[in-house]
Amino acid sequence: MAKPQPNPPPPDEPDPVTRMMRLDPRGTRRGVDDVIDRLRQPDGWAWWAAAMQGFPPSEADDPTRAALEHLSRAKEHHKAALTVHGPQRVNSIALYYACIAAGIVHHGKRLTSQAPGPLSEAFLDLAASTPEPWAGLFARAGGKGGPN
Repeated sequence: MAKPQPNPPPPDEPDPVTRMMRLDPRGTRRGVDDVIDRLRQPDGWAWWAAAMQGFPPSEADDPTRAALEHLSRAKEHHKAALTVHGPQRVNSIALYYACIAAGIVHHGKRLTSQAPGPLSEAFLDLAASTPEPWAGLFARAGGKGGPN
């Protein structure tokens, strides 16, 4: 008798092996994984705090909150900087995702055309790796998935 085969994952969801290896469905490494790898270094949270100095100015006591127009402008700036290589690229990726998450959580606006599923997954991975209050921001953004 043939052993039953498990159902394949839906087409928009990576198979478990791909997820385990932290590759996107096409088999390429996600940029957010470079941020997570940097956070896992001994000075990872200090690096994160320094990188977040580039986040738009806060509107309140919450450092994750900024005006939508500032978030949008900063997101575009950091997106343009993704073409460089090295440490500055990793900083730009971190700030890019922080701006998108803040737009979703604080303003109900998606500042990206990325598909909701992979974007939520990236946010949840960042939530598991970043210090507070950023971990909470990413968790809320990942849970919401953002307006379509």
